[in-house]
Amino acid sequence: VETLRLPCISTISGFASWKRQLWPDLASTMGASYSHINYGDGTGRVDQLYTINVGLTYTLSPNATASLNLSRSDQISNSAFDNITTDLVALLFNQQF
Repeated sequence: VETLRLPCISTISGFASWKRQLWPDLASTMGASYSHINYGDGTGRVDQLYTINVGLTYTLSPNATASLNLSRSDQISNSAFDNITTDLVALLFNQQF
């Protein structure tokens, strides 16, 4: 009988955000997060994940908004080929009925 051992992953994370009303119809947001991930699988792999978000939300009407959000994430690993950078641009429309 073979026993499967699952790795013990431990994560320490932190997040900060800020929102400001720029004009009556326009709000801005900013956020940043950090995670330290220890995979505990015997390989010694440890990743650090940094994320920054910024966004603007415009009120089109009492029931509708449009938002533009930008995000960048950098995952830095002590593994040879596991560094990843992700950029995301999102344009969102929200309509409540």
